[in-house]
Amino acid sequence: MSASRPTGTGWVHIPGKLMMIEIYGDQVVGTNPGHVIFKSPVSGVSTTTTTRRPRSSGSSGAKVSAKWRAIPGRLTRISKGRSGVWGVNRNGYIYKLNSNGRSWTRIRGKLVQVSSGSSVWGVNKYGHIYRYRGGNRWQRIPGLLTNLDVSDSGHVWGVNRGGSIYRWTGRNWQHIGGRA
Repeated sequence: MSASRPTGTGWVHIPGKLMMIEIYGDQVVGTNPGHVIFKSPVSGVSTTTTTRRPRSSGSSGAKVSAKWRAIPGRLTRISKGRSGVWGVNRNGYIYKLNSNGRSWTRIRGKLVQVSSGSSVWGVNKYGHIYRYRGGNRWQRIPGLLTNLDVSDSGHVWGVNRGGSIYRWTGRNWQHIGGRA
């Protein structure tokens, strides 16, 4: 897959360069290689724009647009879900975007990865897993992971250093066959 030849039939090239991207509701957030944070409303998406084949130039002709606006701050990881927009910076500091959409609140603790869904979970540099309890409090969850994701339905899945896949059952981690 490349910018000029994406696989599938439903890809539409959107101008901009991001290294990480998340979408929830009607807004996309992401960070670029310089860790600058951007957001854009989702506009122009319909069933007709998602089924056109890209032309050889990499443009599908679909009328999808993005109005990228920088958000102050710098993040290495970002996540957007029902619990809001959360991110971590290169020093591991954790931030939550305020309701004004322009400023951040620093949350106690240090993580290398954070995921926002029905709740907020994260992983620190040692692979320790945490769930946010509110009021700047984190609950350590047993296990070691390098990456995880939490859905808006409360499903939490993760992978460890060996590439093994796990699902949180609410009490422990269930190994899922296969490797990531």
